[in-house]
Amino acid sequence: MSSKRTLVGIAVALLVGLAILVVGCAQPKLETELIYKADLSATVGTADEAMTNAIRIIIKARLDAYDAKGATVERTGTDQIVVQLPAIEDLDTAIELIGQTAQFDFRELTYDSTGNPVKDDNGNLVWKPAMAVDSSGKEVHLSGTYLKRNTQVVLDPKLNWPLVYFEFNSEGAALFAQITGRLIEKPLGIFLDNNCIASPLVKHKIEEGKGVIENIGLEDARNLAILLNAGALPCPLTLVSRRSLIPSPTVTPTSTLTPALTGQ
Repeated sequence: MSSKRTLVGIAVALLVGLAILVVGCAQPKLETELIYKADLSATVGTADEAMTNAIRIIIKARLDAYDAKGATVERTGTDQIVVQLPAIEDLDTAIELIGQTAQFDFRELTYDSTGNPVKDDNGNLVWKPAMAVDSSGKEVHLSGTYLKRNTQVVLDPKLNWPLVYFEFNSEGAALFAQITGRLIEKPLGIFLDNNCIASPLVKHKIEEGKGVIENIGLEDARNLAILLNAGALPCPLTLVSRRSLIPSPTVTPTSTLTPALTGQ
């Protein structure tokens, strides 16, 4: 009888332990809901459903890389994406990552007839798309579409500052070689959403299809790697709704009766 009770006790303990394990592995509680509207007006020739599904996949990849475990991303209607997020330390950064178009491309300076860089009326350098001839003989703009999804952040072993390493696919490597080959001792502009994030001086023709972005903060470097690895959004997104999913605490109503002391 004693041995049976012992076995029953062990079984109960195992069941309790399993229950605790299941509870511990439960999905994190979702706390914030975001609704985005996709601007599909510029995506002529692509079905709306296919476009919003592509957006959903890209956003999910960005959130997974940002370590937003348990986040959900769903399509609703023809042009809306609903994102639900768990508790995140830096929610604003996560929201920025979700909605950033992240169009990554390379540009070169425009020069006048004397070989000097052209500037606009505000004194800013004028950049133009860095073009090269692809394998089909067509002149194309070198952009993030040619990147492999293996961008990574590495700390410089000597200076301890972040470096963002990126790599092109075979087609992009050939384009990159052509462009760097003609821009020796000239800057190559690296742009993200029309903002120049780096303009390194090309020292030699780069044929291996790899590059590095430096002089960038650690958080910016990590976020850039996330964006490049997830890919650019096919169209702009607008955040149309943001609400908390945490229910408001219930307030116990206070009595309006005046306390009274009575005797027996």
